[in-house]
Amino acid sequence: MADYYAQQRHIPVNQVTSISLPSTTNQLSPQQFSTIMQQLKSKLTPNIKVILLTFHAPYRVGCMSITSAFAFGFDEKYCGQKPSNTSKCNLTAISPYYNNQANLLGKKTVPSGLV
Repeated sequence: MADYYAQQRHIPVNQVTSISLPSTTNQLSPQQFSTIMQQLKSKLTPNIKVILLTFHAPYRVGCMSITSAFAFGFDEKYCGQKPSNTSKCNLTAISPYYNNQANLLGKKTVPSGLV
């Protein structure tokens, strides 16, 4: 899938990589995820600004979705807290991407709070 996506969008081959995720479970522990993130970060170069995830499982890291864990890094502040009012929704920390500049991809650097 990655090769097809890169070919259709003219992404240089040296900017395509892959990592292995265990496929026998739906959830990773934060420690397992940390190892996977280290593996991914070792393959990234400064000119790569977007990571496209394609996966079936696992889909959770501890209490977070795996997509959020890759975007924010695993942090329990993004896990739902018990609501303090009658709302049935659980609250999490606000995404650092929320209400931020939509044109960050054009920047040479990304603010440190967003990596």
